[in-house]
Amino acid sequence: MITPDRERDVSLLTLGRVINALVEHSPHVPYRDSKLTRILRDSLGGKTKTCIIATISPSACCMEETLTTLDYASRAKSIKNKPEANQKVSKVVLLKDLYREIDRVKEDIRATREKNGVYISHERFAKEEAEKKVIYLFSISS
Repeated sequence: MITPDRERDVSLLTLGRVINALVEHSPHVPYRDSKLTRILRDSLGGKTKTCIIATISPSACCMEETLTTLDYASRAKSIKNKPEANQKVSKVVLLKDLYREIDRVKEDIRATREKNGVYISHERFAKEEAEKKVIYLFSISS
């Protein structure tokens, strides 16, 4: 059984690996290795501005933890995010998209209740049929 202290230590170690990967521009960032880093994913390496507050103690008995915290903060300071302003969407467009999504979900539910499979939009169905025809024509011409 993993104790809360052990789980916290694993999360902090993973956070350190994530920070290192972001600072070094590594192609793989291990966000999925802990709950903490999954939660912080958008804040650490995303398109947002992020503020990290590192709390430390002046007490000599906490020196090791203070140094570790300062090390995390120093490395995290080197992460370069690319913040972007959120796109403003009109209420009309948003409502139209939401109603479209509701209709799609209703069709999925109806198809599931009838046990007829999953609902596929007309556009998607036409695209898949066209792909089948191309594959068929290719197979008979070879």
